[in-house]
Amino acid sequence: CQLLGDSAMEGLAAVSGLVGLHLGGCVEVGDAGLEQLSASLTRLEQLTLRSSPHVGSRGLAALACLPRLKTLSLSYCWNVDDAAVQHLAAARSLTCVDVQHCWKVTQRAVSALKVARPVMEVRALRVQ
Repeated sequence: CQLLGDSAMEGLAAVSGLVGLHLGGCVEVGDAGLEQLSASLTRLEQLTLRSSPHVGSRGLAALACLPRLKTLSLSYCWNVDDAAVQHLAAARSLTCVDVQHCWKVTQRAVSALKVARPVMEVRALRVQ
């Protein structure tokens, strides 16, 4: 998976029936790839991006538009920050987000997300 990057997301986006996708450890996947995925994977319910250092605000804004996304794992995504987390409040179908060990995410952003989306489970161990 370490060799998969944004350019490979175009091929994955063509599989429009995907409901779950595990891209944990795909260190070359970033915002551009997530924009490609979110444009066509409208059935996606579960996405794991663990340890993807190029995922940031632009990518999460695109993912927030996915109508069925329920679970999003962002643990160890070091480029995810408070601004990126704010986009998740708009993800109406999202019920669980994992931002554990996202060092740029503060407790303030986690609390704001919980206020905006009280039914969402926010896993946030070791945030600032």
